Amino acid sequence: MAFFENIFFGIEKSLKTEFLRIKELHEKDFQSYKEQFVNVFWQLFEAVANILNEDSPIEQKLFIRLGLVDPRYVGKDDLDKIKEMFSSFEHETVFYTDEWLIAVKNGKVRPSTFEDVIQNVEQQRTVDLTWLVKEYERKLNDRMIEEEKLRDLVKGVQSKGPYTKGVYVILDEIVRTAGNLRRMDSEIKGLYETIKNLEQNKSVSKEAKEVTSEQRVFSEIFVVKQMVKNLLENSGLITRL
Repeated sequence: MAFFENIFFGIEKSLKTEFLRIKELHEKDFQSYKEQFVNVFWQLFEAVANILNEDSPIEQKLFIRLGLVDPRYVGKDDLDKIKEMFSSFEHETVFYTDEWLIAVKNGKVRPSTFEDVIQNVEQQRTVDLTWLVKEYERKLNDRMIEEEKLRDLVKGVQSKGPYTKGVYVILDEIVRTAGNLRRMDSEIKGLYETIKNLEQNKSVSKEAKEVTSEQRVFSEIFVVKQMVKNLLENSGLITRL
């Protein structure tokens, strides 16, 4: 679909694959994959925001401005009207998120001076990393217990003749356990990738010796994220991003 191709224009293929995978799982099981979808959503947000410019596809601007990741979420007529806003509404004092980030990149406006907000974001990322590592280790342990359960179940599938009803009960439980292992491994993979990305960002931050314009935009993205987070938390819509 052209909509998705344009959203992921210029984005690493691995992130596109992971985002669409988690999005599909999230649509099938909202609660189980809610946290993973939030994480991969912000990964994509940061990636798109970093490459955003005046010539970026309108779908990327819609994603940054409205969080729109699927045209099915709005009607075709509504989507057409939204797209028209990009060319029909001109202003110089009010910025949408995508316009603001582009303006900062082009030097038309100064980066935000919310050092305290940025600092809080970095502190939150450290806390999140600690929590994510503990959660990752806990899920590894849960998976190990489930693996042991599967091994014990397989031992019960032994018969010199036709399977009994008891064996079929065991086989059904094996199928359920295998499904649990697949779900657990998907969650573990998501946590692993998130932790790896956070650790890489932390390492890059420590090694940086000067603030380039690109890095200032990167900080600007975190300011936007923190503002969105505060807005949603104050409204009671979320408890943690």
